[in-house]
Order: sequence, then structure tokens, then C-alpha cells
Amino acid sequence: VRARAHASLARALVRQNDLAGAATSLERAQDVAAGALAARPNDAATADLVLEIELEAAQVAAFGGDWPGSLAAATKVLERADALVSEEPGDVRWNRRKADAIVRMVVPLARAGDLDGAWRRFREAEAIFTRESAADPTDQRWAERSVVLSVRMADALMFAKQPAAALERLG
Repeated sequence: VRARAHASLARALVRQNDLAGAATSLERAQDVAAGALAARPNDAATADLVLEIELEAAQVAAFGGDWPGSLAAATKVLERADALVSEEPGDVRWNRRKADAIVRMVVPLARAGDLDGAWRRFREAEAIFTRESAADPTDQRWAERSVVLSVRMADALMFAKQPAAALERLG
């Protein structure tokens, strides 16, 4: 609970443009989550919490213009989520975290000049959203994430100075 509270505070501080405060709050969240994981290393809910906090770190880094840091944090989550998908393929939360990490990679890749990489990640996340949405059509979160993915890809295309393609992406 404390880790999520610190992460929520970090999000609020980002909205107030206090990136230093957000970073400090996220460090506290990461410390609390790491302690919880050390105490319960086989607890799936705790592992999910750690990934959630790391995704917040990727987001805060992006808001601060630290595109390499954002990409590194999202990549770390993707690697761990990939491993968890392999270990527990029936647990939908790992695909969710994997897809969320990929969504957070699209803009940093474009900012780094790797638009092809952004498109690859876009298609990878899109495939996850399509597969998971078909598996559980009542779960609207997949459709919501798909919209967020399209917006992120449009942002990436704008950074690549392709406004027509960005508008087309948004339909």
C-alpha cells in the first residue's frame, strides 16, 4: 500500500511539473516495493507491484525528457514481464505489464531516432491487445490500452516529423 501511495504521489507531482519531487517519491516507492519483494519473493501480487512502480519510473523519466532512462526502465519491465509470461502463461497480468512496457517504449524509441523500432514495438503491443481482447471481450482495458498505443504512435510520428501519418494513425 505504501509503495502505491508513493507512486500515486509521484503521478500527482508530475502533473504539477515537480519532476524532482516525483523522482524522490518514486525512489521511495521502489525501495518499499523492493523490500516487499525481498520478504515475499514468490508472491505474484508483489512482483506485479514492482513492475507497476518501474513503469511509473519510465513515465516520470519520459516526462522529464530523459528518453534513454525511460527506455531503459521500460525495457527492464519488458524483460521481467517476458520471463513471467513464460513462467505463468495463464496469468493475464504479465501480458498486461509486458504490453504496458512496450507502450512506454514507443515514444522514447522515436525520440532516439529509431522510428522502425517504435513501429516494431507498436505492432508487438497491438498483437498482445488483439489476442487478449479476443480471449476476454468483456475486459475493456485492452481496448483502452489500444487507444493509448495509437496516441503514443501518433506522438512518435510527430517527433519524426510525419504529421500526416500521425493524423492517419488517429483515424
